[in-house]
Amino acid sequence: MGQLQSGERERLSLDVPSELDSLVVQLNRFMDEIDSRLQRSRDSVANLSHALKTPLAAVTQVLRGSRPIDEVRRKKLVQRLEYIHAQLDVELRGSRIAGPNAGRLSCLHRDGTRLIEMFRGIYPDKRFHLTLPEDRDRRVAIESQDLTEMLGIVLDNAGKWAAHEVICRVAVDGALRITVEDDGPGVAEQDLSSLGQRGMRLDERQPGYGLGLSILTQLMPRYSGQVRFDIGPLGGLRVELTIPLKERLM
Repeated sequence: MGQLQSGERERLSLDVPSELDSLVVQLNRFMDEIDSRLQRSRDSVANLSHALKTPLAAVTQVLRGSRPIDEVRRKKLVQRLEYIHAQLDVELRGSRIAGPNAGRLSCLHRDGTRLIEMFRGIYPDKRFHLTLPEDRDRRVAIESQDLTEMLGIVLDNAGKWAAHEVICRVAVDGALRITVEDDGPGVAEQDLSSLGQRGMRLDERQPGYGLGLSILTQLMPRYSGQVRFDIGPLGGLRVELTIPLKERLM
């Protein structure tokens, strides 16, 4: 442990008495979780920095210049600043999605209800419907912050594009099955395979930098899960998450 703290080693050795096997495995998994979250945070900061650099440079250039700021240039400045505000709002929303339950098993009712209520506040003009298993205390062997991040990414995307409604169904039948669909413009069938690629944005009308769905596709394999994008019956995008449930040391 001392070598781990000083940076002389990155993980604990599995060559320990059998009584300590579970403890060492859990500690190593916990450190893997921390490394993964740290990398995602770094990626997020790097993407945000890249997204803000150009508009900030443009605003600074105008303000430092000697040319008078006429009505046309003023409107362009306002657009740049609104873009910056929207990008920051996207990032802050992502931090709210993460929630306070890092390190805990997911409680479907607790985590699902908290997210739905949050997005009802973020998108007050949209109707969010949530169907959950009857067992209110049902927990699944998925780290709570991971599940809220996965579900939050899909709900945020649906809320952003929905015209009026977002429908979320959560079911458990040997696997955790989450389906989220909206009544928005949807995605062309030929573009469905591009969703989830890092930095891929199929429409520039909403703020963001194409990171959310790529994070989703990175998180799913950690739980042997699958994500499927399709055109839903409401006409918008339909996202299906399937995560097999099995005993897992947390």
